Amino acid sequence: MSAAAVHVRMPQPRASARVRRTVPALTLQSTVQGWALYDETHQLVFEAEGRHARLACLERAFALGAVRLRAGEEPHV
Repeated sequence: MSAAAVHVRMPQPRASARVRRTVPALTLQSTVQGWALYDETHQLVFEAEGRHARLACLERAFALGAVRLRAGEEPHV
């Protein structure tokens, strides 16, 4: 797999706020040199370049909980 540039934005929760786990809403978009994941505010979450960039983005989306697979499935590009 090619090297991938990673950009992650993690908002800091307020001290008094209850932390609730939510599923991120991500968009997969092609770029000039590869593929990228953006959140609902169009902020870059993850970017990958090269031949396996789309697969790297799908794997990152899976790791972030934005993609669910059925038992025995693996991400396909």
